Amino acid sequence: KGRRWKVALSLLDEMKEKGIEPNEVSYGVAVSACGNGGQWEKALELLEQMRKENMKINTITYNSAIAALAKAARSESRQQRRYDYKPGGGWSKVESSNPSYNDNDL
Repeated sequence: KGRRWKVALSLLDEMKEKGIEPNEVSYGVAVSACGNGGQWEKALELLEQMRKENMKINTITYNSAIAALAKAARSESRQQRRYDYKPGGGWSKVESSNPSYNDNDL
């Protein structure tokens, strides 16, 4: 599931090679696939491409990009909670004080 972004980008390229101009829907699906695959940078690049091509970016596409950024932020936050930096001692794993804490809760 997380690798579908590669297929989506490949299909956009293939469309262009065959002379078929991707539309807002094509780009929207690719933005969503990139977001679901954790590729928020690619999702934002696609939004920028849409803007440069004067395409109308709809709410669904913007929401997909926002969701990609939120997913990346949650992942970064989760990683920060797992480790703590101790000056002179480097990084050490932090055990949660909450016994019900689970990474899947994020």
